[in-house]
Amino acid sequence: MSHNHELVSEHDLRRPTEGLFTPHGHSAADLSWWACGYIKNAIKSPASLQRQARDFLKSERISWEYDSYHMETAAGQCLRIFDDLFFFGSLVNRCTITWASLGPHILGQTFLSPGAPRCDIELDIKFTGDSAFDTILLLSTLIHEMCHTFLPIYACDVSGCREKREHSGETGHSSVWEAMAVAVEWTALRAFNMKLDLGISSCTQQRQIFK
Repeated sequence: MSHNHELVSEHDLRRPTEGLFTPHGHSAADLSWWACGYIKNAIKSPASLQRQARDFLKSERISWEYDSYHMETAAGQCLRIFDDLFFFGSLVNRCTITWASLGPHILGQTFLSPGAPRCDIELDIKFTGDSAFDTILLLSTLIHEMCHTFLPIYACDVSGCREKREHSGETGHSSVWEAMAVAVEWTALRAFNMKLDLGISSCTQQRQIFK
């Protein structure tokens, strides 16, 4: 099927507003390229959304309490902050976070809601009941899943389009997903001394198996 992918101007990318991207309207490669540039700009030339999120992270302490209510509140707060910082503020109104028992080896997963350009991020409920849980592991899991939501919401979904295959890959961890994850880890370390681990190496190994 012949179709075009929408482009976004550099001016608009530097001043993101609601409606910047069209659901299922863009090339996955373009989305990843735009996101990588935006993410890295958070260090030296942040957009206003990034500046506000960056200032919050540097001046405020996110309060983690070890019960489901406070954990949900904190996770929602983190969704908004890291959305502004890394994803143009484009996810918060199209994502929900829920807690579920995901098994011993799964910390998070993402589902595209049928019939609507929305995603549900599920985080493992073990985070809400363990006072010794690793905050960085939780943040890494959340942002890992946010990388997953950005592409299926906004990348082309036309049947047979190469871009539809590219944004998911065989394992869900395509090269365009990996590029965003690398940019996030690099920026988080340099801007906030935050050593996130989005599981890039294991995802790359999985992708090599399916080649």
